[in-house]
Amino acid sequence: MVIGLLKRQRGKLYIGGTLKSELPLKLRPWLDAGVRAGWIVNVPDGEVGRETACLLGHHVLESNDHHIVALARVSGARVLVSRDQALIRDFKDQRLISQPPGKVLPIDGGMSRIRRFLQGDGLCARQALVFW
Repeated sequence: MVIGLLKRQRGKLYIGGTLKSELPLKLRPWLDAGVRAGWIVNVPDGEVGRETACLLGHHVLESNDHHIVALARVSGARVLVSRDQALIRDFKDQRLISQPPGKVLPIDGGMSRIRRFLQGDGLCARQALVFW
């Protein structure tokens, strides 16, 4: 459902670094098709890796998802869809994600909430989606 919304609306899904390697291999053809179609953006692993190392060395995060925060910082994505409360707190921490600050759409909020967000005027070009 979320993928259908991304295809029809103007959201983008960002992948890269550890997040990409954590995804099941059976998703590879689907990810490649999304990259070719333009609704998935593949952020270079090296960029995400360097930012992850910086976060590990300088910032204390509540979650163990430094790679997700790094992906958002490198890509400019500012919307997270997640149930992970520690990651949500990290994503909303303006010391970590700012200009603009991160927004969170909980998966439990339902598809209608995500659809309204993607259709609304509140989504600027830099506010693409990171799912976790």
